[in-house]
Amino acid sequence: MSARPRRRRQQGWAAWRVLRTSTIVLGFAFVLGPVLPVVLQAFNDSPTFPDRMRGFTLHWFADLLTYDEFIDGTLTSAKIGIGATALALVLGVSAAFAVTRGPRWMTGAGATSVLMGPIVVPQIVVGLAILQVINQLQIQVGLAGLVVAHGVFVAPFVIRLVAGALQAQGTSYESTAMALGSSPARVLTTVTFPMLRPALIASSVFAFTLSFVNVPLSLFLAPSDQRPLPISIYQQMASNRTPVLAALSLLLAVLLLVAAAAVERFLRVRLLQ
Repeated sequence: MSARPRRRRQQGWAAWRVLRTSTIVLGFAFVLGPVLPVVLQAFNDSPTFPDRMRGFTLHWFADLLTYDEFIDGTLTSAKIGIGATALALVLGVSAAFAVTRGPRWMTGAGATSVLMGPIVVPQIVVGLAILQVINQLQIQVGLAGLVVAHGVFVAPFVIRLVAGALQAQGTSYESTAMALGSSPARVLTTVTFPMLRPALIASSVFAFTLSFVNVPLSLFLAPSDQRPLPISIYQQMASNRTPVLAALSLLLAVLLLVAAAAVERFLRVRLLQ
């Protein structure tokens, strides 16, 4: 092989690496660029939000402890997120087994499309439809109704992850265990679920995060005396904008990133793999 074709091939690979790196950098800049002003405002000494930097301060983070609506909203969102995650795991794991191990009519594209419906239909439409049904039936939804609505919304994400894991692992290990005399219940608890552990943990993290930060469903269905944190932030933005909102947003982002890193580090689960 002559030196000229080899040099051309090396130049082609170098150009491809430059293009790939530039695309990644531009993508991160597009996604994370709007976040940087919020980070700066969280440490801005100016009481106006947004405003140019007038100094460095940390007292906006301390002021978060004085906002009872944010503390109560965090607790409410945590309760809803935990309940919605538990419900989504029950619904999602059952549906994932149905679309991967069930009868032929359950494993088709039609059944999967129906199960993915909650994430295809806009949340505003779903929230408005549920609100109309509730008003017509004169039902008091309360916190339990919001948990159900969030659980139905995040269940498709659980279905997608768990069904993908079931398809990837196949049935060879389960068939071997049953051939050696294990009962179906024992195979499920000692073979299937341990192999699904990464998918279950990842789907739980995604479900809780999506429920915690959900706005449309909470905006339509949240009871007046129990407002989730996103609704409290929305109301504060509409009435009184202060750098406390930037501090709270930054704190939530850091906590979610730390939680995701802890899951990957200590539970050895790759959330984005």
